[in-house]
Amino acid sequence: MTAAQMNPELATWLRELDDEFLTAWANRGLLRRGRKLAESLPATPAATTCTIGPDECTATLDGHQQALQLPGGFEQLSCSCPAASACHHLIAFLLYLQKQAASAVNDPAETETGPPPWLSDDLAALEKQLGKSYYKRAQQLLLQAPEIELDDTAGALLAKVTDSEQYSVRIPRSLGIRAATCSCKAERCVHKALAVLAARQQAGLYDPLADLNEALSSAQYDVVEQLQDWLRELVGQGSAGLSRALLERGEALVTVAKQADFPLLASLLSGLLERLNDELAGRSFLQMEQLRSRLAPLWGRLKALRQTPLPQSLQALVGTHKRHYRLVQELELLVIGAEAWQSAAGFCGLSLHCYAPASGEW
Repeated sequence: MTAAQMNPELATWLRELDDEFLTAWANRGLLRRGRKLAESLPATPAATTCTIGPDECTATLDGHQQALQLPGGFEQLSCSCPAASACHHLIAFLLYLQKQAASAVNDPAETETGPPPWLSDDLAALEKQLGKSYYKRAQQLLLQAPEIELDDTAGALLAKVTDSEQYSVRIPRSLGIRAATCSCKAERCVHKALAVLAARQQAGLYDPLADLNEALSSAQYDVVEQLQDWLRELVGQGSAGLSRALLERGEALVTVAKQADFPLLASLLSGLLERLNDELAGRSFLQMEQLRSRLAPLWGRLKALRQTPLPQSLQALVGTHKRHYRLVQELELLVIGAEAWQSAAGFCGLSLHCYAPASGEW
C-alpha cells in the first residue's frame, strides 16, 4: 500500500500531531531526539524499512521494531526497545508517517461529517474507552463543580482541568478518546473523563444529576453529619454549658476533618475550639457575637456540602492541603546527592536529591 492510499482516519490524525500534542504524550527531550532521528531517514518508504499496510504500519529504527495498529492512536503504538511507553523511536516513526500522510488522498465520502467523538451517542463505548472506574469518578467530581475550561477547536477538544493541580487534556476529532492525551501522562485518567463529560454537559447531552445524586463519598457525608451534630450540641448548650468532654470531641473531629480532605473545615473548627478552650479556662469572656462569627463560616460550608450539585467548587468550600501527594509510576530518577541531617529536637534522617531526566525537574 502506498502513502497516497493511507487509511483516512490515520492520515487525519497524523496531520494533527503538532509539537504540543507530541510533547503532551512524551516530553520535549524525546521529541527533540525523535525529530533528529526522523530527519536522518530517506524521503520515501521504499528506501526505508517502513511499511504502510491496510492493518498496521511498521518500521525498524536503531535495530528496534516499531508498529502502529490501525486506525491509530497512541495506545496502538509499540516499540521493541526497553522504554516502558513513549520513546524517541516512536516519535521518529510518527513524524516519518506524518510526512507520508501529507501526500495521502482522502476519499470525500470517507470523511467524517457526524458529531465529534466526545459527543457520540454510544455512551457504552465512551465509558469503555475512558475506563469505567475513571468515568464513574468523573461523574461524581462533576457534581463538585470543578474548574474546567473547554476550547472546541477545528482539530481537537482542548480542556484545562483543575484537580488540586491543573491538567491539560487534548482529544483529537479524528480518532477521539483512543488518541487523547493528558499532561498527567496516564493512558487513562479521570481528567480525560471530566473533559468529555463537561463537553457533553455543555452541549446539553449530559445531566450529572441523572446518574448520581451525591457529590461526596459516603465517608465524607458521615464527617459532615458529625460536624453538624457537634455544632448543634454546642449551640444548644451555649457558652454557659461548655464542658471538657464536648471540647475534646471537637478536637477529635479536627483530625477526622483533615483525614476526610476537609482542611479548611478543620482549620475553622480548630480556631473555634481555641476560643472555647480559653472561655472554659476563664482566660476570656466569649460574647455571643464572637461565637456567631466563628460558627457562621463553618456552618455555612457544612450546609453547602449537603447540596447536590455543590453551589461552589469543592476546593472553595473545604480548601486544599498544603501538600498534595499523588502516585507517580515508572519514574526514572537520577540520585545526585544524599544529605544526612539532625534537627535541634533530636530527629535525624537522610534526604536524597534526585533529578528526573524525562520531565527536567528536581
